[in-house]
Amino acid sequence: MDTNNLKDLWNKQDAIPQPDLNELLKSALKLKNKNRNQMLLVMAMGVATMLFILTIGYFIEPELITTRIGVALIILAIIFFLVSSGGLLRLLMKDADQSLNAADYLQLLITIKEKQLVLGTRIMNLYFAALGMGLLLYMIEYTLKMPLIGGLIAYGITAAWILFNWVYLRPRILSKQQAKISEVIKNLEKVNNQLS
Repeated sequence: MDTNNLKDLWNKQDAIPQPDLNELLKSALKLKNKNRNQMLLVMAMGVATMLFILTIGYFIEPELITTRIGVALIILAIIFFLVSSGGLLRLLMKDADQSLNAADYLQLLITIKEKQLVLGTRIMNLYFAALGMGLLLYMIEYTLKMPLIGGLIAYGITAAWILFNWVYLRPRILSKQQAKISEVIKNLEKVNNQLS
């Protein structure tokens, strides 16, 4: 094969369009802002849930110590999640304008991705374990007042809901978040490599 044929083959191949840097930064900012808004909503719901549970624990005045321990575990689980989420929220609030260059945004998104992974795995595992234990302890006092079959159904439904969230919803949400941010990171890495 001579060099003319090689040049012809090279020239005939389709050019791969390179992503526009401004559009890429806009999509990265949009993704970061969406994640920030979702985190703010989750944190607001966590605070509201905690206040609701504290109100119930205060006004109902439980008789058994297991109920109080259950309320305490639920509150501690929520506080643990809120405190653990604070670091990710600070990153999501950081540099909310469009003044960052591709390299800075790339580093910020990589850090956000790592924090999301830790939050979605280790932190959520501890959160669900404490929350589940708290719910099960809380329910003891009230299920003792039910017929046996009613108590078993109440525990079964609660356990099934916790397992469904832990085993199905949590991994699915985490994989979607990771896929979206990985795509933006990959495109930013391409642009960053071209610029350097």
